[in-house]
Amino acid sequence: PLIFASIRVGAVIIPISPICTEVELRHRLGLTAARVCITLPEWSGTPLAEIATRLKNELPTLEHVLVVDGPLPEGAHPFHEHFVAREREEQEGAAARLDGLALGADDPFVVLFTSGTTGLSKGVLHSQNTVHAAVRGYVDAFGAGSGDGGDGDGNGWVAAVSTPLVHYSGFAQGVLAGVMLGGTVAFQDVRRNEALLDLVERYGATLLYGPPATLADVAAS
Repeated sequence: PLIFASIRVGAVIIPISPICTEVELRHRLGLTAARVCITLPEWSGTPLAEIATRLKNELPTLEHVLVVDGPLPEGAHPFHEHFVAREREEQEGAAARLDGLALGADDPFVVLFTSGTTGLSKGVLHSQNTVHAAVRGYVDAFGAGSGDGGDGDGNGWVAAVSTPLVHYSGFAQGVLAGVMLGGTVAFQDVRRNEALLDLVERYGATLLYGPPATLADVAAS
């Protein structure tokens, strides 16, 4: 939902992995001049919300830190209270404030970072059209869900996603391909390659993709 909400209000999104180090997070937030950071209280023992609020005091462009479902460090705000519990449509002038804000198809839409294996990761800027062109070619190459009992409109597209949603493969080939086709996308809460076959069986996946190391783990399991 945040992807499409951001498009509607004219905001560029920067998906960042919760396993990023503080150095990497500072680099990505600073490079993109991010104004808002939405995060979890913690991940695998790492205090993400505390790190984000600390960076808010260091980075001149970072104005707000919002935390999803959990304790709030000083200087952070509750995501649910500001964006879920409040009924914006009942606020006077709320709809009018959205006029003209939505991103156009060729406007900057998302910054996806490289893995950073040879140094600091690089941000790759996409518009909706550049992502759409790539995803369209991808799903067309697979028959756009027309196989395995599908009828070509996505009913046969059930993808088990093995890649992080902050990278192009998970973000575009995973989330957006499923949305484009009206198909089904199955995710893991925690990355466990050996459990991917269980995901395939549970949801009747017609597509499982991933890098060689991931598929080797699946085969070994």
